[in-house]
Amino acid sequence: MLNSRSTNWRTILPLGLLLFQKVASAATVVSGNVSGTWTTNGSPYILSAGCTVASNQTLTILPGVEVIVGPDVMLRVNGGITAIGTPEKPITIRGASPTNYWYGIVAVYSGFTNRFHFCRMSEAGSQALQFYVSGGNTVMAVEILNCDFFNCRGGAIVGNAEGWETAHPSSGASTFYADIHNCVFDSTTYGCFFSAYSREYPGNAAAHPKITGNIFKNLAYEALTLYGDGTNVSRPIFRNNTVFNTAQGVSITGRNFEPLIENNLFMGNSNAIKRTVGESAGLGVSFNCFFGNMANFAGYPSIYGVPIQSNYNGDPCDAFFNIFLDPQFIDTNRFLLSNFSPCIDAGDPAIADVCPQFSHGSAISDIGAYGGPDACGWLTHGFTPVITSQPSYQSSCVGGSATFKVRVEGSEPLSYRWYFNGTTPLAGETNAQLNLLNLESSQAGLYSVKVSNTFGTITSAPAQLLVSDACVGIHLYAGLSITGMVGRTYNVEYVTNLAATNWTFVASNTFSQPQWLFIDTNTPFDAKKYFRVRLQP
Repeated sequence: MLNSRSTNWRTILPLGLLLFQKVASAATVVSGNVSGTWTTNGSPYILSAGCTVASNQTLTILPGVEVIVGPDVMLRVNGGITAIGTPEKPITIRGASPTNYWYGIVAVYSGFTNRFHFCRMSEAGSQALQFYVSGGNTVMAVEILNCDFFNCRGGAIVGNAEGWETAHPSSGASTFYADIHNCVFDSTTYGCFFSAYSREYPGNAAAHPKITGNIFKNLAYEALTLYGDGTNVSRPIFRNNTVFNTAQGVSITGRNFEPLIENNLFMGNSNAIKRTVGESAGLGVSFNCFFGNMANFAGYPSIYGVPIQSNYNGDPCDAFFNIFLDPQFIDTNRFLLSNFSPCIDAGDPAIADVCPQFSHGSAISDIGAYGGPDACGWLTHGFTPVITSQPSYQSSCVGGSATFKVRVEGSEPLSYRWYFNGTTPLAGETNAQLNLLNLESSQAGLYSVKVSNTFGTITSAPAQLLVSDACVGIHLYAGLSITGMVGRTYNVEYVTNLAATNWTFVASNTFSQPQWLFIDTNTPFDAKKYFRVRLQP
């Protein structure tokens, strides 16, 4: 059960009466056995020591709840856990600080389908989510949707299936299933690690994770690792993911893994796909895009990666329709494709795009996280802000004005805060546009803006403002020196095209002297003009 929630009482003595006022608690501290429902009324929940959800018990975490876990503390789930947030109210599970790492959530088979939706997990020291199923002819399933994993020192998700021989008390096969969609793995050690192996032969075990429509970026090791020696065949699916700047995209080590790896985008990785030769049977790698990787294939037949034909877009590809072209991202935060990306309509034609808000082109799947049937899952996923247009250099003068603008993409609502010379906040300036009026010379300097939402903060590049003592413009004007007869009248006319006949009157002068210097003050604003002078009757 939960430990008692601390309560502060304030004593008030008006008119000689003794009254008590309850002051809201700062947190709910828990340890030991936990179950029931965690609500925002008790948030944040602080796990001060190891916690366990007992067998036949469940823990439900409601939207908007924050869970802060002490250093090296584990939440063990022998029963079931459901943590389902919303886009507006994600569930946060984190360490006490960015350098205080908790252990992780460890769930063992109980027959319960554990679910995590719209959760933000950080500072896990081992792995944020760990799942284990062992023998007994058991099947374990988990569901992880629209979650973010970042600053996890040991990794994000582990799933392990073990098989035992008939003489063992836990004899029998075990099977692990996982649905992992529309998640972001950022700056963790690795993304997903799944294993299937036999404790003693013959011991049947298999892992069948379905990993689709995710973003893996800035990982120290693999986005996906498949490992083990299970005697049953494991058939993981890795489809429509974007993998950027990792040590390895997919690593396959062990027997009886036949993964399907298709429609993925691998960019800027050390090894995109690595397979231990002679161990893994599966070769299903097709309709992927590779660009800027140190190696695209390791442990695969040499036919992989050699362009020998054209795909449906007419771009060169290998025998398995893998392409090797710049995907042309709009940004490297969300990794949206530009309208000119070769990854558009370059996926498996048997897989349809169904989300025009993200997908481009025809109904054929785009390569990467925004193609295929799971692309619509991004509609409600939160993203940190991305600056798509930075503030630009401005120059003005004392008494003049200047305007700085920033253009941002990200999950609403977005908040803005402008700064002068990096550290001085500008009072009241909380919009995407900064207007400075009646400038003084002391306002010359650097201007930047911090943009924040529920999921993070980004700071723009500084833009310089120069303030001069006076504004001086240099312009070129058309000057006509006209010589004529005193007492006669002359008109000046112009056209912008010599073929035109509709001459426009500009000025008239009746000469009191034989020369007239006419200057057209509008010419700095005109692309071209042709003048004529006509003597009037």
